[in-house]
Amino acid sequence: LTKQEMKEVFIIFFESTKEDTNDFIGSFGIGAKSFFSIAESAIVHSYQNGTKSSYSLFTDEDGLPQMASLMTCHTDEQDGLEIIVNTNRIDEFHNEAVNVYRWFDKLPLINSATVVAEIEEAKKSFKFQGDDFGFNMNTGGAKAIMGGVAYDIPHGYCIGLESYLNFEIGDLSVNPGRETLSIDDKTRDALYAKRDDLITNFKQILDDIIDAEETTFLKAKKLEYFN
Repeated sequence: LTKQEMKEVFIIFFESTKEDTNDFIGSFGIGAKSFFSIAESAIVHSYQNGTKSSYSLFTDEDGLPQMASLMTCHTDEQDGLEIIVNTNRIDEFHNEAVNVYRWFDKLPLINSATVVAEIEEAKKSFKFQGDDFGFNMNTGGAKAIMGGVAYDIPHGYCIGLESYLNFEIGDLSVNPGRETLSIDDKTRDALYAKRDDLITNFKQILDDIIDAEETTFLKAKKLEYFN
């Protein structure tokens, strides 16, 4: 990022580089400032066209983000951005990483084998899984997965089982804080359509999963597993 882009991304609220595309999550201009929720400052190194520019990001007395330039020098590093945040909340990050990244198709680089193992195990926690869904035969909450982010589906818009439903980016509306779904007409119609399709094809889904096993023994084992 250039210095001006740094200001736009990290200092100005509701400014985003994703506003003109629907291919990525975000676009609210909030996520880049999220580290301020756990720290009062951070160091950012921006690598661009053979130049490394370092900045200090911090909050002022009013709690608003500010930026100060630290240094500029030549670098052989490839273009990119490095954000360094100091925190002692390691256990909290461990647990939250599992909760968040279990829904990602491709994991980021995580420097903890334990966290990665727990994420992979969490991905297998649903007995019934298809391209657009996963569920267990017990009551529980449901998640709408959009762009790798899991949102709670309100009661009445899901099948009543512990489950998740996958959506394309833009299928659902979310609130400005990106924490919950915004139940407008578009979101309501998309949730109902996905839920009704799953209910309509429920038996066929189970039959297909069992029939996919190669032998009668494996089919029986799969049926026993589901029971």
